[in-house]
Amino acid sequence: ANRALRASEKNHRLIVENTMDLVVKLDTEGRYTYVNPAFIKLYGIDLAASQDERYDQSTVSDDRHLAHQFFEQLSHPPHAAACNLRENTLEGVRHLHWTGQAILDDLGKVTDIICIGRDVTQQIQHMNKLEEQAQQDQLTGLANRRHFMHVAGIEFARAQRYKHPLSLLALDADHFKSINDTYGHQAGDIVLQKLSKIFQDVLREVDIIGRIGGEEFTVLLPETDLQSAIKVAQRLLDAIGDSKVVMDTGVTIRYTASIGVASLTDATTSLTDLLNAADAALYQAKHAGRNRVSIADTTTPTVEQQAS
Repeated sequence: ANRALRASEKNHRLIVENTMDLVVKLDTEGRYTYVNPAFIKLYGIDLAASQDERYDQSTVSDDRHLAHQFFEQLSHPPHAAACNLRENTLEGVRHLHWTGQAILDDLGKVTDIICIGRDVTQQIQHMNKLEEQAQQDQLTGLANRRHFMHVAGIEFARAQRYKHPLSLLALDADHFKSINDTYGHQAGDIVLQKLSKIFQDVLREVDIIGRIGGEEFTVLLPETDLQSAIKVAQRLLDAIGDSKVVMDTGVTIRYTASIGVASLTDATTSLTDLLNAADAALYQAKHAGRNRVSIADTTTPTVEQQAS
């Protein structure tokens, strides 16, 4: 029986000491009483140095409350818990998935806690990349139509509920088909990428920019009234007018855009209403000669401003 027990202990020790997972034992105060080699390799903390350290010392500060909740759950039935934490390690910040199980004595009192951690950073990064791809337009990096409508819908509901100003720009690159036909689709793609860069340079971080399709873009401007939105639209036109694309062949391509502006009013009942108003204003800008800003009729009488 003793030989069998020693053999069993040896097997368990071999497994724990050679697994890639982190295995630790904590006392009821959350101090380490055992750490396996995988833990030492990732954190650079051996058992002698770690006995005075608590389980949450390496956790990123924003996630520390999650670590505390995890440890607290282990003190209560069913004495098992799991959580994901960002941890400061020798390899930088890593995502760790922890599972824990409390060890009870004959009276049901917690004596020790066993935790197993697995580095899931690659899985998290892969999931984040997939989510990003589902939300982004692949050519420009801006929000795609679906993601724009989702985020803009949330912002529209907030603005409507609290009576905050909200404006929307509908923008279309002028004569874009001609650019594709004359210089090729690669040139057209570069122009769209250049436009997206201008949006990001001119607009605020809180503004929501989406590529709705082809050469069509939409910008939602939170906390922005009509007059301020017109100024933003004019700044965009000025920046676009000052920009150019130089191809490898030496050919220089210049381009312009037309913009329709609409703002939230008492008559606006949905995000679709706001989009339709901005689209109608965009059509007016196109019909009036392009390279200009037009204001939706639902807000004020149409005003067209020739881009400088």
